[in-house]
Amino acid sequence: MPTLRAVYFSIRAGTLFNTLRSYQSDAFWKASGPVLAENDFAEDLFDGAFPLIATQMSKTLEIDR
Repeated sequence: MPTLRAVYFSIRAGTLFNTLRSYQSDAFWKASGPVLAENDFAEDLFDGAFPLIATQMSKTLEIDR
């Protein structure tokens, strides 16, 4: 059974994952205007954040065992 800490981190990671995905949506870029649309900041942030989240979660799960 997962510990409370593991559940907490999985919820936090899921929330961050969904938030970053929403930044990549077309509606976000259309509302932000052409300057932000040409900037790949959100895409780079998403690509860099997900492996970091996965690493942190695996470390947390190892500690809880």
